Amino acid sequence: MKVKNRKKKQGKQEEKRPDEQPENIPFRTCLISRITFPRNHLLRFVVDPAGQLVEDLPGNRPGRGVYIQPTRQHVIKLVRRQGQLQRLSRHPLILPDPEVLQERISQALTRRLIDGIGLARRGKMLSIDKPLELPSQEQMGAACGQITAPLLALPEGKMARRVRADVLRWQTFFSS
Repeated sequence: MKVKNRKKKQGKQEEKRPDEQPENIPFRTCLISRITFPRNHLLRFVVDPAGQLVEDLPGNRPGRGVYIQPTRQHVIKLVRRQGQLQRLSRHPLILPDPEVLQERISQALTRRLIDGIGLARRGKMLSIDKPLELPSQEQMGAACGQITAPLLALPEGKMARRVRADVLRWQTFFSS
């Protein structure tokens, strides 16, 4: 039996921490505008087993999803595109009223943002010194464990990327 000798690399290899490695950010195309964005800047929708169109903010629900920009106008246009959405489900598709869907998304975006900031605070990754336009100061204060919290800062890392993406989606949705 012949054994191959593997050559060892000469010199030192640079060790990179996971936070320092360049990100391979996946891109997705908005169903409405056909513009490509990073996946975490868009809203994802899937069809649940009952055939209802539901939002998937974390992006981990099973099934084929569609992505749209996080604006109120895109949500209305999404509900109007029943033909394109029908291919997501083998069963008849149940689409909600656009106003109901907008309200669900606004609540889900706010809840996800506040939960992410609260998680960062409990993980001792949050300092309060960087200005952001966020939900009400009372909600932010509750997430940060203070009365009001107009300024936030997170060190680089996975949690910071999640909170930044949530802030971007929240600002885009509520400014439209």
